[in-house]
Amino acid sequence: MKAQPQARVAQLKAQFPVIDEYLRLGSWHWPHDTSTDKIHIQVQRADENSLMRQPMLIDGVSALRFDSTLAHEDMASTVHEVWSAVGAEHNILSTVGYWPTGSERIAGTLPRVKQLVDSQADKVSYLVGMVITSWHRYIKDYIERGLDSPLSFFVEREIHITIRRPPKSGFSDLLARVDVTKNIRLNVTDMATAACRDDQTYDEVQRQLDDLVGLFVSRVYRQGLRQVIDASTKKGMSGTFGSTNLMSYVMAGRVMFTFRKGNDSVSFLGAEGEDDPRMELNSISATLPGARAMVEQVVQEWENSPLPQNERFKDDTDVSLGF
Repeated sequence: MKAQPQARVAQLKAQFPVIDEYLRLGSWHWPHDTSTDKIHIQVQRADENSLMRQPMLIDGVSALRFDSTLAHEDMASTVHEVWSAVGAEHNILSTVGYWPTGSERIAGTLPRVKQLVDSQADKVSYLVGMVITSWHRYIKDYIERGLDSPLSFFVEREIHITIRRPPKSGFSDLLARVDVTKNIRLNVTDMATAACRDDQTYDEVQRQLDDLVGLFVSRVYRQGLRQVIDASTKKGMSGTFGSTNLMSYVMAGRVMFTFRKGNDSVSFLGAEGEDDPRMELNSISATLPGARAMVEQVVQEWENSPLPQNERFKDDTDVSLGF
């Protein structure tokens, strides 16, 4: 990440004074020249998805991250994230996540950005979030050397700050529109995190996604698609069903199906060549209605297509694990 021009950073600091306080809180314990930090600031409108965000590392444990780019070759980083609600005087009202010291949990046991405005939407002027990535040289054989950490000397920090202004209708109206079964763009990381923490936020979503998997298995996979895939000698196959593209990839006795329409996608994973494939959700980047529309369209097109089944779904060498 390249640092923004200093003039732009200064302009945004003047417009949102809380930025200086955030930088101070994120750096007071860190003995280095902060003038070398790469700072990037963006201003966006808050939406339903931004309220559902759950800061990384809410237990205060630094996560090790690697970057394969040449800019950070042979380096690893720790990452911290924190979000706050800000009042009319640019004062911090409440915060979720941890400051980089890892010493204080500021919100509840299951903090989401939504919690910042739940009981004080009328007082919140905007939201501010910060992700701090601290890069260090990486010691590959640190265990053999008897070291406690693979991180060697500090190289640089990247600081990404996001200002989320309220929608024109305000935060109260935005809160009322948040519904994970209708307008939240889903991903398995958030869903798995919630499940591990006995958070029932996505329970109904998971139930409906399981129903979608069952619908696909009973009305497409068991109705000829399995035989088409079994008859192929290729790992990758695909077919277009209306505006939805369906792809499959066979690997180590497993078969993965990916439905894609525009920027939306959902994938299922199951056992290859079995009537009962024990299929389950693998990944999702779509709202629940968006995922349902893709699966149901494939089902309808598969059942109503006049083409032979092996013409509806064909070998595709462009399909790989990366699809």
